[in-house]
Amino acid sequence: MQDGMLICLEFPTHKPASSGGPPWSLPPTVHAELLKRPGEEIEYDDKGVVKATDRSEAENALVKVAHYTPKRTHSVGVIQGIVRDCVSMWRHKSDVCQRERWH
Repeated sequence: MQDGMLICLEFPTHKPASSGGPPWSLPPTVHAELLKRPGEEIEYDDKGVVKATDRSEAENALVKVAHYTPKRTHSVGVIQGIVRDCVSMWRHKSDVCQRERWH
């Protein structure tokens, strides 16, 4: 048992990957791809956007147990009146049963 949780602020989710940084574009796909196989390379398309893949989860994977958009955030995270920032929570795969995962 690992007994821990990783809490991630997903910001900026709306920024094009080609615009550079800091801050660099950080949509939810980035966390999903990095955490399903920690330490392994992830794939990008020709525009620098992280590709969602069907790679299986490693034994040391972290799995998403919560994902939400806050009611309010810093003004830079609000685009055309919509909050674009997100928060995700992750736990070690070995500590989470299937029904506890975020789907």
